[in-house]
Amino acid sequence: MADQVPAEAGDAATLSEDVHRLIDEGKALAAAELAWQKARAAYAGRQAGGIALLALFATSLIFFALMALVLGAVIALGPALGAWGATAAVAGTLLILALIAGLVAMLWGLVSSGASGHGGSSGGWSSGSSSSGSSSDSGGFSSGGGGDFGGGGASGDW
Repeated sequence: MADQVPAEAGDAATLSEDVHRLIDEGKALAAAELAWQKARAAYAGRQAGGIALLALFATSLIFFALMALVLGAVIALGPALGAWGATAAVAGTLLILALIAGLVAMLWGLVSSGASGHGGSSGGWSSGSSSSGSSSDSGGFSSGGGGDFGGGGASGDW
């Protein structure tokens, strides 16, 4: 019985040392992870400027290409419809296409928000209460699952 008392004290010292070593290793791991994430963010920040500039340039080129297409359509229809008729035909066609695109976007938004499980609320914003009356959301934006932002739709996501 006397032999067991010093062994237990030795085990306690070893356990205490193990816990301190685990805490120190956890701190070192957290510091390394923080440094890694800072390096990733710095790299992404450096790359974002160039990507944004290229996206702006590409968008400008697409805009000018579409303007050339519109002008070409007006010129091509000019002999058949006259200058004002060709302009009206092209402008009317563009307005109809814009209306169709807007309706598709609106329907797509309604379908997306209806499938997210928020009881048909549009846009993914939740009011803080579900249809059963229980308050499961925090009132903020939640991803709703299904892969919107990779979240599981749990309360407090995003």
